[in-house]
Amino acid sequence: MAATYRAPDDEWLASLPEDTRAKADSMIALLAQLRADNPVALARAEITEDSPEVMRFLFLSAIRCHAMDNYLFVGAKGSSLPKIVDPGVIGDEAEAALKRLIASGSDVNDILRISRASAAEAVNDVVNILDDGHNWDAPDEAPGWALVETVGDEITGRHADGLHESLFCVFDDDAEFQK
Repeated sequence: MAATYRAPDDEWLASLPEDTRAKADSMIALLAQLRADNPVALARAEITEDSPEVMRFLFLSAIRCHAMDNYLFVGAKGSSLPKIVDPGVIGDEAEAALKRLIASGSDVNDILRISRASAAEAVNDVVNILDDGHNWDAPDEAPGWALVETVGDEITGRHADGLHESLFCVFDDDAEFQK
């Protein structure tokens, strides 16, 4: 089977009609601003495959930043402890357990790694459920769900699926969670 020729990114960009090139440039700038590993490849896939790659990246990076990373490495307000858990969500017991672990000589970085891995596992489960699109315990005729792309208040009709395949590829520093 012969390999399909794929033009280099700069050649591909130069070949685009003006309006498509402007759209690609806008996508690439947004993705670069948000630290996507390969903004041109994502924009190219979005344009050539009509796949909502920018929305997929935005959704997964929001999950990564706000559900996995946001609370793990910042000191809690009014506390000298790392903010591994939010007592407002989990309860004061979690902060008390953290204090006991640190007092017993546990390495704070080890606690952070375990906490981050637990958050990653929970997020991975949620993304898989979102990808499934239905509750496996419910009858086939029960309602399901889908993540669809919107622009403003308008639904584009493009669905994002296979998110679990990209969750740990959102940023290049995810290697420790891909093992």
